[in-house]
Amino acid sequence: MNEKEIEAALEAALVPASVVATILGVTVWTIYNLVKVGRLEAVNISTGSKPSYRVKTESVKRLLETRQTVNR
Repeated sequence: MNEKEIEAALEAALVPASVVATILGVTVWTIYNLVKVGRLEAVNISTGSKPSYRVKTESVKRLLETRQTVNR
């Protein structure tokens, strides 16, 4: 993703976990773990047993602003 695509993605209220993973340069499972430990806020939109997260954009922006280290 280039900078324009990232900015466009972060204009939405909720962003798919896969897009957040691309922005941060980590795997989707890392995003799920960051949600689980509370470093990212997300909404589970799944109706089944397998989670499907949409991450709150403000949460992603806070993580990017503070430049916290994300373990892969």
